[in-house]
Amino acid sequence: MSTVIELPIITTPSSYHYGSSANYDSLINCYFIKDNNDDTTTNNDKEQNTSFIYKHTIFKVVYKPDIIYQTTDGHWGRCWVVEVHNNDDTDEYSVVYYIRNWGDIVAHYKQRGFRFIKEI
Repeated sequence: MSTVIELPIITTPSSYHYGSSANYDSLINCYFIKDNNDDTTTNNDKEQNTSFIYKHTIFKVVYKPDIIYQTTDGHWGRCWVVEVHNNDDTDEYSVVYYIRNWGDIVAHYKQRGFRFIKEI
């Protein structure tokens, strides 16, 4: 099982965060994407393009409010468990985040150079 990462809560209590289990299914299979098309390496006096698209796909979203979220009517605490599968060359294929607001996970990925894509 993956380690659960509690992301910092950067959004305000009044920020829109779906607030219930509605719309969670629509986030499954959405993804965060990063295009590393600027990467080039030199190997035996030959320049190779090592461009690669990193894609972190949302595999599962579960509404699981913590005690703080429950006792403050959703103004504080965390309520979403988000499992993300990635195609990176890292050891962790799956990462689990515990978040309060969808904007918090989007900001986390944005800091790492990713964009959130929600296809209709």
